[in-house]
Amino acid sequence: MLPNRDIKLPPYVGWAISAGQTESEFRTDGSPLDTNWSRGTRHPERLAFLQSSGLLNKHPEKMFFIGNACKFETHWHSDMEMVKAYGGNIFRFGVSWARCHLGPGKFDQEELERVARMVMYCNRLDIMPVLTLWHWWEPGWLDNLGSWENSREMLKYWCEFVTEVMKRLRGRQLIICVLNEPTVHAMFSRRWTRDGNEWLPQYEKSDEAFYDILKALAEAYVLAARIIRDADPTIPIGIAHALNWNVSDIPGLKESWDWENGDDFYELVHETGAHIDPMLPLFDYDGINNYFLRIKLRGKEERAGWDGKVAYDPDPPLSAICDVVKEKPWGMTPEGLYWLAKEAWQKHHRPVFFLEHGYPTGHEFENMQVWDTAGSLYWIDKARSEGVPVMGITFWSLLGNFEMSEGFLADFGYAYVNLETQVRSPRLAMRFIRDCAHAGRSIDASVRAKWSPIITRSFKALHYATEQ
Repeated sequence: MLPNRDIKLPPYVGWAISAGQTESEFRTDGSPLDTNWSRGTRHPERLAFLQSSGLLNKHPEKMFFIGNACKFETHWHSDMEMVKAYGGNIFRFGVSWARCHLGPGKFDQEELERVARMVMYCNRLDIMPVLTLWHWWEPGWLDNLGSWENSREMLKYWCEFVTEVMKRLRGRQLIICVLNEPTVHAMFSRRWTRDGNEWLPQYEKSDEAFYDILKALAEAYVLAARIIRDADPTIPIGIAHALNWNVSDIPGLKESWDWENGDDFYELVHETGAHIDPMLPLFDYDGINNYFLRIKLRGKEERAGWDGKVAYDPDPPLSAICDVVKEKPWGMTPEGLYWLAKEAWQKHHRPVFFLEHGYPTGHEFENMQVWDTAGSLYWIDKARSEGVPVMGITFWSLLGNFEMSEGFLADFGYAYVNLETQVRSPRLAMRFIRDCAHAGRSIDASVRAKWSPIITRSFKALHYATEQ
């Protein structure tokens, strides 16, 4: 049962997407959009994995390629209006570096203007925009130059790109997420290969390459911070840092996942900042992406929510990817948000933003998405009641986005998107947030009465938690 008291929502509650996972693979003239992400999806070893896993036998091929995706590039007006209509007052979206940056010194001015229009439209709707500058997707021509392996060239064009974006954002009300999950990008693309498959990058995989990428991204953050501060010092900046409550028990990930959980990247940024510009203010908030507890704490009490029940399979999942391949729901522990917020505040004394937390649902797991949403808001409220300044959460994700490994199978969307018709259908969890917004931005008695049968666990959630 929910606690018999009102649970207050944090100042900001809304949704997040990324450009590379919701926008199509085509430019406005119909020509292909060349990105490192699109190239990765067509790598021969990825195709071999799709065959060997049996996924292509069970699902249409179009489920594993970006294609038109959710066409956010043409539907962004109505998508932002949907955020507003369902109680959201914050929306995280990204700049498509590949769409904007056509080559050295060459930019698509129409795409850059679209970025400014999206920010302004959010402002008009009284939605706080959170703009992500780098969410792993890069132009193909930079991939040809070696991406972050060729750090000097990459940093030069990165600064060129950030400068062009910021020319259009001076005086706008927004928050900027400079980098998304730099440690995870470096780990998956340079240090660890999934099930022995080498299909993500064409570059060397090694510890040395892994650390070199992190150093380059730390410098990229500092250089972008200086450009942003010079353009408009009032815009809050930070990163979306992937954190999990506990560490992985996957042998191939155990050591490298320490980078995801630790402060090592922050230390690299501060070291780089001290060298480049010791007076530069580097962070305004702690951005956190969190999904699930990766190992079962054997022999210890397990608490995933106020009802004392776990929301993940008691047989520890090896990874999210394995869960989707096995067609099981993800293991979720919304209580992790509470502990991560407390830890971040104690370490850094910066406001905390949860920039990603979500549940790949599909129609059969919608109740679990509601349960996780309610649990997340409960644990954030608990952290705030204990003095932790959690400013908000942008749930992942607004739309049924494309995932590199699983394609469109791992459907995180709070709104289901029919990829043929592009019709958006808000799921139960969006309606739950709308009800909370209408109830004075809280889970009050009326919300508890209406949603109690779902948020105290669905039958399927109980089945997976107790019977598997």
